[in-house]
Amino acid sequence: MSTEELEAFQVFAETLNFTKAAERLAISQPALHVKIQKISKDLGQTLYTKNGRNLHLTTQGIQLAKYARESLRREADFRSALRGQGTSQPVTLSAGAGAYLYLLGPALREFRQSCGAPLHLLTADRSQTLDDLTTGRAQVGVTVLPSPHPTLSSTRLRSIPSTLVVPKEHPLARKKKLSLESLAGLPLIVPSKGKPFREVLESFFSKYDVPLNVSMEANGWELMLHFTALGFGATIVNGCCRLPRECRGIELPDLPKAQYFVLSQKENFLSESALLLKGCLIRQGKRD
Repeated sequence: MSTEELEAFQVFAETLNFTKAAERLAISQPALHVKIQKISKDLGQTLYTKNGRNLHLTTQGIQLAKYARESLRREADFRSALRGQGTSQPVTLSAGAGAYLYLLGPALREFRQSCGAPLHLLTADRSQTLDDLTTGRAQVGVTVLPSPHPTLSSTRLRSIPSTLVVPKEHPLARKKKLSLESLAGLPLIVPSKGKPFREVLESFFSKYDVPLNVSMEANGWELMLHFTALGFGATIVNGCCRLPRECRGIELPDLPKAQYFVLSQKENFLSESALLLKGCLIRQGKRD
């Protein structure tokens, strides 16, 4: 398969839109359609399906997209190395906004000081981070998992306890630790239904037979803390979060610690720069 064909499929896989992909490739839409059909015919595989106006990659299409990204990245790195320029391809990291804000700063600073490769950051929840790594959109990821991932390279970064956050004037503000039973009836700001942390809360509140009293749904530690500071209710966040000065944090030992993992494809698939980034993240976790 030619480099031109790999590039065409990579862009198509990223956009899943023939018009947008053709614009990025500076070719006509019919020409791109012919390229994708030729690739599909040569491989003897259906690479995408159509549901109404939406296109979706098949399992084989996802595999090809990953192969295309890795092959184009390796070729670009090789060309740069031959010219004595070092790697010029961006290293892509996928992680949550909270991880970027409260955990990863020192490691990213170390990477920037030791490597000139561009750093591309994707902000994603757990499901999207795993998808980014599986499809090759990201070389390295950081997310919360209950245990090491079965197919991705996984290294535990940090274990962080959960914290109840209340305004300073709240009756619970002077407590250092609280049981879940103590939160019965307490209005809480929580993530929306289906979010991983919401599922954790529902599971453990149910385990301790404590009703989860939802006063507001908000996604992201920053928003949850913001509305707690404004008096809309208490919230529960990871203990690494920087609390507003109007608030106090209280440890919740009944809730499991959040296990942050550094994830990647197997190391022989990573570029030198991606390996360096992964090493910076792991070293930072050991220092914390």
